[in-house]
Amino acid sequence: MTIHRINTPELVAEAELQLAKQDPRMATLIERFGTCGLKPWGQDLLTALITSIISQQLSVKAAATISGRVKDLMPNPDVIDPKILASLSVETLRGCGLSAAKTRYSQGLAQAVCDSELNLDELQNIEDEKVIEALIKFPGIGRWTAEMFLIFALGAADVLATDDLGLKRGMKYLLAQDDYPTEEQFVTEARSWQPYRSVASWYLWRLAE
Repeated sequence: MTIHRINTPELVAEAELQLAKQDPRMATLIERFGTCGLKPWGQDLLTALITSIISQQLSVKAAATISGRVKDLMPNPDVIDPKILASLSVETLRGCGLSAAKTRYSQGLAQAVCDSELNLDELQNIEDEKVIEALIKFPGIGRWTAEMFLIFALGAADVLATDDLGLKRGMKYLLAQDDYPTEEQFVTEARSWQPYRSVASWYLWRLAE
């Protein structure tokens, strides 16, 4: 299977053009919201994954605040250093706003990277489902977290996170219906967006805001 990544601005632009051609609804969203803001080429992989863990069941604003506090503990606030994260006290991370569980998950993941139990760079060269399989072995990482990592860190082009509430809300607005779409309806409606469902998802998130 071909590994399809959109990890340059040019590839994102190409995805926008294809989506606009394939679905008039998507063309309308692209005109309304402008250039897709996905920038996976600027993401440090561990930082993106830890940020995804922090973001679980939180608003965007709350997640950004807590992630920012954790990053402020690093020499380079743009990059979460696994050795430093693993060595921080539980009290320090709880003071940043992490729950006990997210503190445990984040430090466990950082330690796995330090111990070479998890090589994030290797995930760039394997299929999306295999990335998910590799990540969900670690406590605190479910399918949604792995899917967000695929989209925002690896630049996977064709991820459709059907359990994401924001995407469900965006699809509901797109279809102008009162109820959230079923998974079957979601997949059916998104079929014309292949192989760029990750980019289409970005526009649904904007619609849901």
